[in-house]
Amino acid sequence: MAEASALPPENVQQRDRELQMPQGETLPYALEHDPARPEDADVHSDGTVSLRLRIESAVAQSVEVVYFDDDFPRCAELTRRTYDAHLEVWESEAISWTAPFEYYFRLQTVSGQALLGRRGLQGSLAREGRFRLPERYPVAVPAWARGAVFYQIFPDRFSRAGTVADALEAWDAPPTQSGFKGGSLAGITSRLDALADLGIDAMWLNPVFRSPSNHGYDIVDFFAVEPRLGTTADLRALTHEAHARGMRVILDGVFNHVSEEHPFFLDVVERGTDSPYWSWFKVRRWPIEARDDTYYAAWWGFGHLPELDLEHPDVQAYFLDVGTHWIREAGVDGWRLDVASEVPLEFWRRFRSAVRAVKPDAYLLAEVWGDARAFVGSDAFDATMHYPFRRAVLEFLRGAMGAEACARHLERLYYRLSKETAEVQYNLLGSHDVSRVRHDLGGDPELVALALAIQFAYPGIAALYYGDEVGLDGAGDPGCRGSYPWDRAVAWDGRDAVRRLTALRRSQPALRHGLVHCRALGPDTLEIERSLAGDVVTLLVDRAARRAEWSVGGSRLTVA
Repeated sequence: MAEASALPPENVQQRDRELQMPQGETLPYALEHDPARPEDADVHSDGTVSLRLRIESAVAQSVEVVYFDDDFPRCAELTRRTYDAHLEVWESEAISWTAPFEYYFRLQTVSGQALLGRRGLQGSLAREGRFRLPERYPVAVPAWARGAVFYQIFPDRFSRAGTVADALEAWDAPPTQSGFKGGSLAGITSRLDALADLGIDAMWLNPVFRSPSNHGYDIVDFFAVEPRLGTTADLRALTHEAHARGMRVILDGVFNHVSEEHPFFLDVVERGTDSPYWSWFKVRRWPIEARDDTYYAAWWGFGHLPELDLEHPDVQAYFLDVGTHWIREAGVDGWRLDVASEVPLEFWRRFRSAVRAVKPDAYLLAEVWGDARAFVGSDAFDATMHYPFRRAVLEFLRGAMGAEACARHLERLYYRLSKETAEVQYNLLGSHDVSRVRHDLGGDPELVALALAIQFAYPGIAALYYGDEVGLDGAGDPGCRGSYPWDRAVAWDGRDAVRRLTALRRSQPALRHGLVHCRALGPDTLEIERSLAGDVVTLLVDRAARRAEWSVGGSRLTVA
């Protein structure tokens, strides 16, 4: 909705400056609110909005929002959510709203009452001084993904099925970078009951398309399943059987680069500018020397991975077709998109529109290692791989970060995003790109159990990497890509702990949808509290004692 040009901007940012209080006193403190930002005015798909106000710590004693329903004023209290040592976040419960939605904040401070509107902090406030919520679509995330439990599978290393080739590496031998173990799509299907028993809601499969490698990130044909893993019928059977058990399946899309063996690239190598795919690649000179990135752009300089030009309309159209094809053909439920930050954002917007037109509740996950804010929202991705969450948890449990710093960091990550986006962030402890969580925690299974507890207490998706629940160990690639120990003894078995954690998430809506408050109760003790409609679930983690305690409504639970 357009604003009158005479009015000042909607956002208020007053940092480190003196603000005149109603009583005539001056207090230096910071405050911030912008209705245009989802992290400040979080519009939900159910027709409600949650409001957040950032203010310097230890200034406000209470905050309420005064909003107007058909010009009738109503009030709602905000809850204090500590952000860091300098700023607090105050947050409202969800409020029903219709446009135009106008509001202001009433603060009780150490020096008395003050009102905050679009023109700053004032003693009295006229209508033109109210905040006005811009008309915009809510952040539309798949309802099924909010607070879900995901399980990442590296297909070659998860489970075999039927007869396997003699040339394969021994299943229980240490993994190598180039060797194959013989895991397959049919093997995954055969283990779905085991995953359902763990309480898994969805799985992400590393690439399953035709590729010469065990990892599949160098794709030769995006419209064919790699024969070592199975067939399109096998993929279709996997999704069908997963759906029958209430589980979803998402695939891994690698659209930034292809294998040097991809027929389009080979055509460019052979025909040069006569190839219809010449402009699909970033060729620097021709004739092309194989595996030499001085002749063409290659991902991170790896000559066997020539980069595509995703700004080219034909390349975009090709991958829009890939994205919708596998939803129609195999019934998959979304995509994890590789190196998303290296692909133009405009393409991802088009990709989202195309995929959602076919499957409105498809989940779109971006491989982004840092700040998620540029990639999530209503027009790009639902979530990113939350490596910053992983770093905070591991550093706390290793003793490299105190409980106070960890609590502030976890809250900062949460309050960067809208509530619904935070609930679908992919909170991982391990993946195919990093060392196993057990390795990073010094081989200590008790610390792994604490990491899992934090993961299930924190807002967002709890994402397991295959085998972490049975203590698989290994540093980097290929160590983190070992085979699943179906038939061998394991040093630590955390499957019962995972079952209890998934059952707790399902039985306590606050763990999927509640607000979060993290605090330190000592240098080694972290508390995570989730609250929803008066229900409170609390996790206390004492890293020194290697102990996790859960409570629901003040009553202690035995979980792990």
